[in-house]
Amino acid sequence: MKVTIVYDGACPFCSDYVAYQDLKARAETVELVDARSDREALARYAIDSADLEDGMVVIVDGVAHRGAEAVHALSILSKAPRNWWVSLVAFASRSAVVSRLLYPFLKLGRRIALTALRVPRFSQREPPSRPR
Repeated sequence: MKVTIVYDGACPFCSDYVAYQDLKARAETVELVDARSDREALARYAIDSADLEDGMVVIVDGVAHRGAEAVHALSILSKAPRNWWVSLVAFASRSAVVSRLLYPFLKLGRRIALTALRVPRFSQREPPSRPR
């Protein structure tokens, strides 16, 4: 199984969540892609910037999961994380229903943190050049 996680490296919650997930036991390869520093990542993975406004995109064997579905996919694929808050979110997100209910709060916390850190939104960035 190949897992690619495209996330916003400027978001402290996204970075922590991705860093503390232990996917290597369940996936043959795990690729972590910080779309904030890899300007071509959105084009390479055919991801709209709006997808990263809400969190991350998890691609499992070519199938992209976004938003609550991405958090749910990571919780199913991961061993118990070592960080207390990541562990709590991962445990709750093992249920697709709970993940959908929890996700708006995670998204709100992310937006508040990025605003406080004065990190521009992905939609306000200069778009990367598209391959032709």
